[in-house]
Amino acid sequence: MRIASIIIADENQGRRNLLANTFEREGYEVTRLGTLTQTQATASAVLPDVLLMEGEWTQGSALDVCQSLSGQPRFRTATRMVVLSRTTAPDFLSSAAMAGVAEVIGKPVDMNQLIGQIGRHAAKQFVPPPAELSAPQGGGVFGGGQRFDVGMTMNDSQWALPMLRRLVEAGNIDNEFVASIREEMGGSQSDDEEAELSAEAMTTMVRLALNRLVGSQDPAEVASLGDTESAANDDAAPAAPSFPTINKGATLGEGAAPNLGQGNMNSSMEDILEKQANDIARQVESDMEGILSEAPDYVAILEEDEQVGIDPETLALTRLTAQMLHELMEALKRPGALSDLTLLTQVEDASSMAADMLDALPSKEEEE
Repeated sequence: MRIASIIIADENQGRRNLLANTFEREGYEVTRLGTLTQTQATASAVLPDVLLMEGEWTQGSALDVCQSLSGQPRFRTATRMVVLSRTTAPDFLSSAAMAGVAEVIGKPVDMNQLIGQIGRHAAKQFVPPPAELSAPQGGGVFGGGQRFDVGMTMNDSQWALPMLRRLVEAGNIDNEFVASIREEMGGSQSDDEEAELSAEAMTTMVRLALNRLVGSQDPAEVASLGDTESAANDDAAPAAPSFPTINKGATLGEGAAPNLGQGNMNSSMEDILEKQANDIARQVESDMEGILSEAPDYVAILEEDEQVGIDPETLALTRLTAQMLHELMEALKRPGALSDLTLLTQVEDASSMAADMLDALPSKEEEE
């Protein structure tokens, strides 16, 4: 019976020895490594069944080493990489999956669970990856890339576009809403025609429904739809409410925004959402304009006839008196000049008041 091999890479000697002793008792052939450089060189040469690595290193990155090793076809076929990490955030799991890590086990580690998972990896059994990665899609000007998946499921709690969920949740779409969309598409139809909807008709219905939900108006689109209807439907069309006249709610811009491109049947969801964002921006700008235009009230100033004149000689005498009083109080504050503490306190207060009065009186330059 072949003995499974495992490499334990951890710069902490205590953890490394603990894990190594545990898997040696389980019958594994264990190799202990303390640096990422040794791990990369030894793993690519030995090709163990499992490479068990610590996720946090003081020097270097464990995911960089995993990505480098997963680029080797022989290693990718023979070895499963397992990372022990305190971080199990979605971003870290996605990075680990892209680096070729087979599983990320969060700390604190349940040793029984760890032994069981390592056994499954050593036996090359199926283990779910840390994160699901979208397959790259071709096309586009820049050669393609990962396609954006909206995940149109009402019970999905991780929507990429929360705005779409608010649009299609319960309360916005009812029988009356569906009936109005059918009227815009061509009025009454027979049961056979209703049972068989072409791809073009379904595309038109979805576009009209989204335009209606976000309050977008495209008269050219409605006019182009009318050209494809039968003569009977054309006669009934004026009586039916048209798309421009039926608007579930006024937009934030109150119709100030320009309509989408006239005569363009290929209006995308990005255009609709961009229009709604522009409406919100215009509303915010209009509200901010009123706030920023506010001005403070003018300070009331006494009229000239209400002002009281002061004789310059009286003002000069007041200043001279206050100055002499201040000098006297300062002289009395000298140690030993007064023995009564109460009187000394009053002198200090009078000195401060005299100084404040001198500061408040206008100078000769201000009088002129």
